[in-house]
Amino acid sequence: STIRCELAIHPSDLVGSFPFEFEVEHRIEVGERRLDAWLVFRSTSRRVQPISVGWHPYLHRQPTCRLCIPASRLWELDDLEIPTPTGALVPVAGACDFREGRALGPDEEWDLTLTDLAIEDGLVRCWVEDEPVLVERDDRRVQAVVRRTVEVPAQDGADCAVRHIQLYTPPGRPAIAIEPFSSPPNAFNLMAEGVAHADVRELAPGDELRFHMALLLSVRLAG
Repeated sequence: STIRCELAIHPSDLVGSFPFEFEVEHRIEVGERRLDAWLVFRSTSRRVQPISVGWHPYLHRQPTCRLCIPASRLWELDDLEIPTPTGALVPVAGACDFREGRALGPDEEWDLTLTDLAIEDGLVRCWVEDEPVLVERDDRRVQAVVRRTVEVPAQDGADCAVRHIQLYTPPGRPAIAIEPFSSPPNAFNLMAEGVAHADVRELAPGDELRFHMALLLSVRLAG
């Protein structure tokens, strides 16, 4: 039910100019209808280091499903071959607005970063919900709805806040990625350009930073 991976990073010619030095632990715990993951960074350096963290959970996607991401703004992208955030935030509108939960068509493809997430009990919850399916219950077949929820802390506490969600639909796969990020893509460059809301964390000498994500499974009867 538990697995823990540890890695020590040191500056090395093998990684070119990568100047950072730290230890990181990734711990995963699996319970009934729930998976919890923690990333813990511990400084082994004499200098302050920037930290940006993210997970990439790929969830099953039916041809038609419902998606909810309670974000009121998204990161504007540039027009490069591989688009990256410009640093500007724009309001969600039209098809990019998933706040109330809406049906996602089979041909919809997405790759965008959403932020300004609505908070409930100190947490952000995003979910994808399948169309009703037939299941067995008490010797009869009933309609049930399966929902998979990604949950992250939105306020600093024992775990650092995670304020950005990357939505990605991989081509040719029945999957949808709802990816919690502590910072948007290209965050270090955005920070260097003076973008204050890039949310890059500082890991001071001897300090520790901890991030948490949970995946939850729920099933309810339809109708």
